[in-house]
Amino acid sequence: MRVAAVLLVFAVLVVGAVVGYRWTQDQYFVASHEGNVTIYRGVMADIPGISLQNVDEVTEITMDTLPEFRRQQVQARIEASSRADAERIVAELEESVPEPSPSPSPSEDKASS
Repeated sequence: MRVAAVLLVFAVLVVGAVVGYRWTQDQYFVASHEGNVTIYRGVMADIPGISLQNVDEVTEITMDTLPEFRRQQVQARIEASSRADAERIVAELEESVPEPSPSPSPSEDKASS
């Protein structure tokens, strides 16, 4: 009887762990990875020996091009309700990047001299 109870408890723990891990892999957030805005899959936590997050997509948006407030948000990590929500957040971040000012052409430099 004790063996059956121990096996039942063990089975419940294993099933709970598997269901919990699968749930974490349905979560997304936006953060920085190697200087770029990145979509992560998973949750912002780790269990010793098990990573609960992985890089899903590294975007072309570099952290240094973001306005300061948006950079701070990404550094703090932005939670998303789904992959589509993470993509929407990235699109908003991309829209917040200021357009680069055109550099003067060589003929304009000579005209101002």
